[in-house]
Amino acid sequence: MMTGIGKGGEIFQFMDGLFPSGAFTHSFGLETLVQEGWIHDEASSRQWIQAIIRYNWATSDALGAYLVWQASGRSDFWEQVVEIDGYLSASRPAEESRRGSLRIGRRILLTACDLFENPDLLKYREMIHLGSQLGNQAVVLAVIGVIREWGESVGMQGLAYVSLSGMIQALVRLVPLGQREAQKLLFDLHPYVLEVLADIRDLTLVDIGSCLPFYDVATMRHRDLYSRLFRS
Repeated sequence: MMTGIGKGGEIFQFMDGLFPSGAFTHSFGLETLVQEGWIHDEASSRQWIQAIIRYNWATSDALGAYLVWQASGRSDFWEQVVEIDGYLSASRPAEESRRGSLRIGRRILLTACDLFENPDLLKYREMIHLGSQLGNQAVVLAVIGVIREWGESVGMQGLAYVSLSGMIQALVRLVPLGQREAQKLLFDLHPYVLEVLADIRDLTLVDIGSCLPFYDVATMRHRDLYSRLFRS
């Protein structure tokens, strides 16, 4: 496996805000937290992002992607991918998060198939068609990274970036945060996310889940808000 920045730096295209994944239409519960006053400025944004990263994202999306990378090169790689993907879907208590992650992941995979015309990606797309709970964003990005040889370290950092920047971009529109405040948050929280990533290396498939129930409930309540800017 390559440990650099991938073939021609193509990972940057997948992590760019212009990539047609539809992720910008989702706040994944943050809109509820803003409307109810839990998030209202830079300081509260920072506190909630840190909590979500450590107690939700780390043991769900990050762990799922990490396990896909760990399975690369194994003879049962695709069986492992299906099991990880299924676990990840089952671990999301909020339907909105589950559907949003699958919708984004499948759009990413569809575009990747158009770009690369890779038989393994086409095989994965067919597998997803057969499984209604397959195709989570984190798993899809990890599978693409394995096939395209991005390298585990770069692939995981890319996932961390797209997840963190997605939350911050949502809060720019919701709080609102200024662009300079948003960039400071993105810069300051990068070492924190890397620290969290280091902590999941001893975890296994059965550790996939969330331990931030208040946030999960906020995500569930999103569809009942009086007015909404985001889909979830």
